[in-house]
Amino acid sequence: MIIDDTPTQEFRKIEPGSYLGRCFSIIDLGHQTVNFIENGQPSAKQQHKAMISFELFGEDSNGPLEIDGKPLVINKKYTFSMNEAARLRLDIESWKGKKLVKGVDLPFDMKAMLDKWAMVNVVHNQWNGKTYANLDALSQVPSMIVKAGFPKTHNEIVLFDLKKYTKDSFEKLWPWVQDIIKKSAEWSNSVDQNPIVDDDVPF
Repeated sequence: MIIDDTPTQEFRKIEPGSYLGRCFSIIDLGHQTVNFIENGQPSAKQQHKAMISFELFGEDSNGPLEIDGKPLVINKKYTFSMNEAARLRLDIESWKGKKLVKGVDLPFDMKAMLDKWAMVNVVHNQWNGKTYANLDALSQVPSMIVKAGFPKTHNEIVLFDLKKYTKDSFEKLWPWVQDIIKKSAEWSNSVDQNPIVDDDVPF
């Protein structure tokens, strides 16, 4: 058996800009270890994380935002919190075009985001010598786009809650997302027996 070297696959990077997107996936990643530098010293803490995914529509200079007829997808990990300074709350408020009010909008049910449309702002960031396309912010869809109608969607709705873990729902997740969840405190404590519960944001 003879095998030649295979070039490293270059995934298409979405160019910076604002694109129409549909939220199709919200995944509870559990409590993850976050490393950071504090007072010049390496430190770490546990933070509850969630990943939200959008399929994108439109085009950049490379053509339609799709591969093999499937829309490109962009993901963003958020700290699972709704305090006033939390990035998740700020993005949702920008998306909804209003401040979230305790007792009216809060507690916030994240399921309400699924199958909803937003304008997704994409930026490029450098990390370890590589360039990555990242979701920077969300905003409302202009009324002219709403009136014109939305494009045909592709991805099925995904909602994964570790507090409601089932083997079947877990195995439907992307393998690389399964690997992230397996690093969580909930997984280490056994998702079936002793999950950590964080009620700051209801799933």
